[in-house]
Amino acid sequence: MLPDVLLEQRDPELSITPDARAACTREFGIDPLAANLHALRDIHFAWTRWNAQLWGRPGDFSKYEERGAYHFTSYDSHVPFRQRADSIAQLVIDTLAKSAIAGPVLDVGAGDGLFSWLIAKSGRRVEGIEREAAAIEAANAEFQKRGVNAAVTLGDAEAMQYPDATFAAALLADVIEHLPNPVQALHEIRRVLKPGGSLIVVTPSWRFGGSPDPVHHLEEYRMDELLRQLGACGFTVRESGAIKGQYDDLVAIASR
Repeated sequence: MLPDVLLEQRDPELSITPDARAACTREFGIDPLAANLHALRDIHFAWTRWNAQLWGRPGDFSKYEERGAYHFTSYDSHVPFRQRADSIAQLVIDTLAKSAIAGPVLDVGAGDGLFSWLIAKSGRRVEGIEREAAAIEAANAEFQKRGVNAAVTLGDAEAMQYPDATFAAALLADVIEHLPNPVQALHEIRRVLKPGGSLIVVTPSWRFGGSPDPVHHLEEYRMDELLRQLGACGFTVRESGAIKGQYDDLVAIASR
């Protein structure tokens, strides 16, 4: 059974320099040391409402053009980030090991391919879809360099080109909060999963940091909201848990 907390990281209390505090306030309109967390959330929710109502999508995501395969860089240099990524990948691997269903793994919104790489190292075939051309290029370059059985191609989570019942499992990690229509995406994922196939969802809790990434998110979830949405889309939720510490993530495992 999935524990309530999969991973809890405990580090010394972090400090923030005056320059970093000022930069955060300029960019996001948020004072990271403010005592009034309700005020932070009000600003944060204003951002997500702005994204949803004015643009109908998150803000432009230029990180891959600017920084390349930056998730791999963080994985190599930042211990808490690496621990979190390893825990998520291992959860997918363990879920597959408990299943009799054979087939590839779908990484939805694969980005630069970090999770695809971690899962493919276990010997599984992983296919990722991604909408950012720079991310796709970075991912496939990393796979070639590292010699794993994975590929990321251009794809839309809400209208996938795969036949029905293609995949044994799907991973939706740090993605559902970015989607303009998560319900449609969940229906599509369910369609391309084999009967009994597993969906693993990881998303930042709405409480994370007072403001996880308000420029790039359209929706953020409480656990009850996430589980209810999965159920409404035809999934059977088997287990749920969390990642705590420097991160605050909701984790759910569901079956088609």
